[in-house]
Amino acid sequence: MGKEDMGISDASPGILHRIIRIADSLTSSIRTKIVLPYIILTLAVAVVGTFVVTQLVAGSLKERFVNQLVDSGRVVSDSVVQKEREHLEVLRAMAFTEGVNDAVASKDIHTLNELLVPVAVNHKVHRAEVTDDLGRELLSFRHHKGSDDVRDYTLTTGADLSTWPIVGPILAGQLDQYGDKFVMLLKEEPSGYVFYTGGPIKQEEQTVGAVLVGTYLGDLLADIKREALADITFYDDTGKVLATTLPGGEEQIEDLLQVTPTFCQSILARPEETLRHSLTLHGRPYEMAFGTLRIRDTRLGIFSVTLPSNFILQKAATSRIQFGILFTLATVLVFVIGYLISRRIIVPIIHLVQTSRAVAAGDLSQQTGIRRSDEIGILARSFDQMTQSLQERTRELEEEASKIRAIVESIADGVIVEDGEGQIIMMNPAAERMLRNMSEGFPARPIRELLALHAMGEPSAADSFEDRRFEAGDRVISAREATVVTKDGAELGKVVVFRDITREVEVDRLKDEFITNVSHELRTPLTIIKGSTDVLMLTAKDKLDEQQWKFLSRINERSGELETIIGKVLDMTHIEAGTLGLNLTPASLDGLILEVMDSLRERIEEKQLAAIVQLPDDLPQVLADRNRVKQVLRDLISNACNYTTPGGEITVTTYTDGDKVRVDVEDTGVGISKPDQSRLFTRFFRSLEVPHDDVRGAGLGLYMAEALIEAHGERIWLERSEPGEGSVFSFTLPIAESQESKEANSLPLDAGNAEAVEHHTVLRR
Repeated sequence: MGKEDMGISDASPGILHRIIRIADSLTSSIRTKIVLPYIILTLAVAVVGTFVVTQLVAGSLKERFVNQLVDSGRVVSDSVVQKEREHLEVLRAMAFTEGVNDAVASKDIHTLNELLVPVAVNHKVHRAEVTDDLGRELLSFRHHKGSDDVRDYTLTTGADLSTWPIVGPILAGQLDQYGDKFVMLLKEEPSGYVFYTGGPIKQEEQTVGAVLVGTYLGDLLADIKREALADITFYDDTGKVLATTLPGGEEQIEDLLQVTPTFCQSILARPEETLRHSLTLHGRPYEMAFGTLRIRDTRLGIFSVTLPSNFILQKAATSRIQFGILFTLATVLVFVIGYLISRRIIVPIIHLVQTSRAVAAGDLSQQTGIRRSDEIGILARSFDQMTQSLQERTRELEEEASKIRAIVESIADGVIVEDGEGQIIMMNPAAERMLRNMSEGFPARPIRELLALHAMGEPSAADSFEDRRFEAGDRVISAREATVVTKDGAELGKVVVFRDITREVEVDRLKDEFITNVSHELRTPLTIIKGSTDVLMLTAKDKLDEQQWKFLSRINERSGELETIIGKVLDMTHIEAGTLGLNLTPASLDGLILEVMDSLRERIEEKQLAAIVQLPDDLPQVLADRNRVKQVLRDLISNACNYTTPGGEITVTTYTDGDKVRVDVEDTGVGISKPDQSRLFTRFFRSLEVPHDDVRGAGLGLYMAEALIEAHGERIWLERSEPGEGSVFSFTLPIAESQESKEANSLPLDAGNAEAVEHHTVLRR
C-alpha cells in the first residue's frame, strides 16, 4: 500500500515543522511573553477582583452594621449611667436640703411635702420615696406615667418599704466600692419596672432614713432609643424581658425576644465580648447585640440593641451586579491599552539587553542613549548612571588603594598582612628593613607565636594587643597582632605590627635603676631615724611630756610607713629584674592570718571596725613563703581597713577549694568603680574617685600582691565590688601535701638528700 493510499502526502512533515517553528517563535517572542501573561493575569484579576470587591463591600457593610450595633450598645450603657448620675444629683438635692434630715428624724410629713415636692417637680422626677429609719414610707411622689404635665402627680404615705432590696442596706449603713448609694430595678403595678437609685439621709453621722429616686423603665428606654438610633430591650439574669421599645403586642413581643438562661449566662460570663443573635420580626430580619447591664457595683441584668439587617443583603446584591459590569469594561480597556503599551516596551528593552551585554564584557563606556520619561527611560538613565558610577568608583578605588599603599609604606613601624591561610600577602618597607638583618627564618617566627597565642586565648589576641618582645642583637622589637574582621564577623586574615622599642626599653631600665638607687639612698638615713626613734621611745618615755611623746610616736609611725613603701619599691625592682626569690615551705595559713590581724588590731580598733576571721578547724597547710604571704595578707587587710568607714566590717574567710586553699578578704567600704577595677593591679595606681587625704601609700600593694601570688603558681583577683557596698578580694595557695605530691611524681629526688626539701622560686614579671 502506498502513501497515497494511506492519505499521507509528502508535504505533511513540512507543514508540521512550520507549525512547530511558528509556535516556538511565538513563545520565544518578548511580545508574547509580555502580552500573554498580561492577558491571563488581567482576566484572573478581573474575576477575582469582582469576587473580592463584592465580598469586601458586603463585609464592609456587615462590619459597619456590627459597629453600629456596638456603638448603640455603648450609648445604652452611657445613657443608663448618665440617668443614674441624674438620680444622684436629685438624691443629693433632696438629702441635703436644709431641714429634711430633721423632718425625717421627727417624721414630719408636712415639712417633707413642703421641702421635697418642689425638688421632685423641678427635676421632673418620675418616682421619689422617703422612708424613716425603719423603712416606713414618709413620702411617696409618683408622677403619672405617660403624662407630660409636671403637676400630674400623686402623694402617698404609710407603706412598708423595708422589704425593698436596697432599703435595708441603705438603712444599715452598708457601703459598696463606690460609696453608700445603691441601685435596683423594681416592678410596680400598673406602671411596670422602675429604675431606682437610693441613698441615706443622715443627721449628725447617724442614718435617720432613706431617699429613693426612680425613673419608669419604659420612658428611659424610649429616651435611649432616640440617642442610640436602635431598639432597646432589657432582660433579667434569666432571659426574661423586662421592657422593650420594639413594636407589637406585649406578650407576643416578649415571647419572640425571650432568650434562654444558658445564653444569658454566656453573656454574663464574657462581659468583654459582644454576643449577637438574629431574629425575624413581622417578616423582617433583625440583628441583636447583647451586653451586661451593670450600674455601680450592682448587676441589673442584660440588655440588647436591635437593628433591621435586610438592607445588607439588598446592598450586596446591587453591588455585585455593578462591580461585575465595571470589571468587564475595565478588562476590555486593559487589553487594548496593554497591547499598545507592549509595543513601546519591546524595542528599548532589546537595546537595554545589548548594552548590558557590552557592560558585562567590561566596556563601561557604553550608554543606552534612550531618552524617555517613563519607567523604561528611568531604567535606561539609571543604567547609564550606574555604568558612569562604576567607572568613577573603579577610579576612586584605584586611587584609594594607591593612598593606602603609600600610607602603609610610609609608616615607621613594620606592618605584615597575611591571609586566612597564614600566607604573607603584604609587607611594608619598614618591616623589610627590620627583618632584613635578623637571623634566617625570624620573619615567620613572631607571626607563628602570635597566632598560636591567639588560638589559645592568650592576651596577645586582637582584643588586647599585648606586646610580644623579641631581641635581635642589640635591638628590642615588639610584635602586636590583630585579626581583620568584616562587619558580618567573617575573618579575612591578620595584621602583625613590628616596632623597634629599644629606646623605650632603655628608658625603662634607667628609670628602674634610678628608683632602686634612690630607694637605697633613702633607706640608710631612714633606718637611722627609725632606730633612733625606737630607742627614744624605749628609754625616754618618762622624760617627755605628752605633746613631745605624740610627736615622737608620729615620727616613728610615719618613718615605718615610709620604710614599708621603700621596701615595696625595692621588691618591685627585684620583680622587674627577676631576682626576687621565694622560700616555699609548708605553712599554717590560719596562723599567718591571725598574726597579721593582731598586727593591725590597733588600727582596726582606732577606726571602730568589726574584724571577723572565719577559719575551718581542718584547714590544711599550704606550700608558701610565709613572709610573702603575710605581706599579701597585710596589704589586702590594710586596704580594707583604709577604705572602710567607721562602724563597718572586715571579714577574712578561708576554705578548701579542690587542691588549693582560697582566702577571701571582704569589707563593707566605699567600693571600686567599674573603670578603676581593670587597673587595680597596675603599679602606682590609686583611684581618683576615692579621696586619699587619710590613706597613705604608693599604689604598689595590689601590684606586689599579684606578683607574689602568681610566683606561687596561683592567682589573685577582685571577686566583686560595687560603689558604696564594699569589695571582696580573693586569692589561692596550693595545699602543701598536694603540691609536694605533684613535685615528687614529676621531679626525682636525690636519695642522699631525702630528709628535707626546701622549695625556692625566683620571681620574674
